[in-house]
Amino acid sequence: MKSRRILPRPVLLVLLCLAVQGTAMMTTPTIAATPTPSASQAGLSYLTEHGRLEFIREVGSALYERGNATGTYNVPMTTLLTRYPNYVTAIVTIYPHGGSISGTSKANYIVKNETGYFGGTLTINHGTGSYRGVAGKNLGISGTINRNTYNMTVNAHGDISR
Repeated sequence: MKSRRILPRPVLLVLLCLAVQGTAMMTTPTIAATPTPSASQAGLSYLTEHGRLEFIREVGSALYERGNATGTYNVPMTTLLTRYPNYVTAIVTIYPHGGSISGTSKANYIVKNETGYFGGTLTINHGTGSYRGVAGKNLGISGTINRNTYNMTVNAHGDISR
């Protein structure tokens, strides 16, 4: 019987951060990461995370945000989200003890009234220190952006390897 592998806080935070382009108004409960049998056998962990980010500053169409990921882990994160007419991109970095984890995201984007909605994919593509080698592709992300305050909430889910 293979043992289940639980990801470190940073990995989950990165996913959260990337998903960061998030849900400013959502109050969906967070679900902790739970490895699936096939994911465990492949050395992967499945995670579902939720993050809340607060607006720090805006430069052109780019929003710099800072917040925390919640769920299985509580880790601070930062993100740089760039808005385009029909999509958003993000660079997300978390700084857990012992290293950092970064990723990129691209998501479709629509605006209805005072809320921007996005949904797309997240890729974890860089880790330092204890998190060197962390990777994840095609993770799902979704969320909203409050167009008055620019605060965001983000949901991320998918398989991650280390």
